[in-house]
Amino acid sequence: MAQNIGGVSCTFVKGNLPTLSVRSARWTVPGMHGSGIALLGLGDGEFALTAVFYSSHAGVDVWDLTLHNLQGSVVSVENDRGQTATGVYIERVHTLETTPRTIPGSGIQARGEIRVDCLLLA
Repeated sequence: MAQNIGGVSCTFVKGNLPTLSVRSARWTVPGMHGSGIALLGLGDGEFALTAVFYSSHAGVDVWDLTLHNLQGSVVSVENDRGQTATGVYIERVHTLETTPRTIPGSGIQARGEIRVDCLLLA
């Protein structure tokens, strides 16, 4: 599997990708019995992903900058469960959280984690 957000490779992309559902609005009119429902179209596509990347400190910093550059873009996403979605609007890329990680002989020095708020477009 190739977990990625907008082509930016990640070690893990955690979170389920939503499917759009029909939105509706219920209404009533004073003096009339019953209610009505207006179908508003497809929606309810808000979701959040957690992107994780293991690399050198410099590699994690570049990864962070690359993900932040996606904010405001419409991209494709593949999570670590193999689910894919296209037409995903990157609404907000949160602040990077880094923790030291060392795997001898691998060059890995850090673990970066970023929350990404998304919206699935119809």
